[in-house]
Amino acid sequence: MKYHNTIRSHLFAVFGYVALTLLYFYPVLSAPSTSVIGDRDSFYFLWDIWWFKHSILDLFSNTLKTQAIFYPFQKVPVPWSSPVNELIGSPLYFIFGPQLTFNIITLASFPLAGYFFFLFLHRITGDTLASFIGGYMYAFSPYHFIHANQIGLTTIQWIPLFLIALGKYREKPGCRQFLGLLLAAWLVALSDPYTFVYFLVFFLVFLAFYWFRIAFGLLLLLPFLIGPFYIPMAGALSSMKGALDLYVEAATYSQDLLKYIIPWKFHPLWGQFFRGFFPGDTLI
Repeated sequence: MKYHNTIRSHLFAVFGYVALTLLYFYPVLSAPSTSVIGDRDSFYFLWDIWWFKHSILDLFSNTLKTQAIFYPFQKVPVPWSSPVNELIGSPLYFIFGPQLTFNIITLASFPLAGYFFFLFLHRITGDTLASFIGGYMYAFSPYHFIHANQIGLTTIQWIPLFLIALGKYREKPGCRQFLGLLLAAWLVALSDPYTFVYFLVFFLVFLAFYWFRIAFGLLLLLPFLIGPFYIPMAGALSSMKGALDLYVEAATYSQDLLKYIIPWKFHPLWGQFFRGFFPGDTLI
């Protein structure tokens, strides 16, 4: 009986998050192969997915240098911006094309984020409804929606997976559990550089104080797994001149509790009435 209740709970969560995703993104789903979620950065990531597919599967060349943009410059740096999604997107692009690949990666992050956070909370509370609500708040947060045009920042589903893997290792330490934890940490680290810095680095510092053995193992192995992706990126960024002051973007795009109760200043209908509540620059 308990087994059947558990199955029903998981099915409820999965189908619930999928249904909510379909509801929220219905306009895109009406034409998933000819339209994309969001604007501006969406088109960069469309090109980014195309380039990594083109360089890996067509040219068999270095993905981090391109002659396809900024003519007449040669060997323009193209750093990894979301390695996990670029690796996943290359074969998907070959099958589905650019728009549908972008939409699949973006849309999948919503039910996956909700379900993994549901699993994390359910392990702690055992309450299906409370866990479902918590997963909903995490997966369908204002932050997640506003970054739906940036496949790196919208990839938040691996964070609760890391927390689940950490809990399993704590309950029963072992080689298999540690490999699962290492895989989850790798997925978090390569989702996006911001995610890596703001979550994994600080979480490893926390573990170093409270669970040194785990932190030491991850710190020992992770650099070898993520270095090939981020070291070339760091080199490319260090050579760029005239970078914009990132404080403005930090103030504009950081999470704010007010966004849960009033429209954000970039809301297409009501934003103009609430811009004074939020810091940062104004919409131009």
